[in-house]
Amino acid sequence: MKPLEQALHDYLCVRRSCGYQLREPEGLLGDFVAFLQSEGASCVTRQLALHWATQPAKVQPFRWAQRLAMVRRFAIWLSAIDPRTEIPAADLLPYRQRRKPPHIYSDEEIARLLRQAEQLPSPKGLRAHTYTTYFGLLVATGMRVNEALGLDRPDVDLKLGILHIRRAKFGKSRYVPVHPSTVEALKKYAESRDRIFPAPSTTERLTPKEVRS
Repeated sequence: MKPLEQALHDYLCVRRSCGYQLREPEGLLGDFVAFLQSEGASCVTRQLALHWATQPAKVQPFRWAQRLAMVRRFAIWLSAIDPRTEIPAADLLPYRQRRKPPHIYSDEEIARLLRQAEQLPSPKGLRAHTYTTYFGLLVATGMRVNEALGLDRPDVDLKLGILHIRRAKFGKSRYVPVHPSTVEALKKYAESRDRIFPAPSTTERLTPKEVRS
């Protein structure tokens, strides 16, 4: 393993030992190290860091700033073992992401969405029921999209009316109580699912793989 590759490996190990997952930084920093090697560089320089960060042409400028920030954190760590390392200035690319105002769906829009979901074609007749239940669950609980998609059967307690959200944002978990009407909707969905898929491909996932694919 080459010195820069070894340094990146050690950097990721140290940060992961502190609880960071670093899925995206691992890939991008790996690409950055490969870029340095293609340029014949044996250390991080401000010029090459800036060049790499601004390579993607069809992205918003804040994305360049994010890429450079990842390199900067790596460079700060690397400078402790390689004094040749140049740390990019924090304000070198001062772009910030401008988020679009969130859209709050009206009751009419939600009803229209559910009506459209009810029309989804399905070989076994469950897809429409799955999506109407899924969208209804999001509306009733305010859960994040991935939280609802990640629900397994053991996470749904229909007796107590509680959902167990695991692996949520920042790796945390929580319990979400739901209204009795939501419990009834989930019960009806579970009955239909188990009738149509009495022998699912997995005994854990709340929604059959055949429907989600």
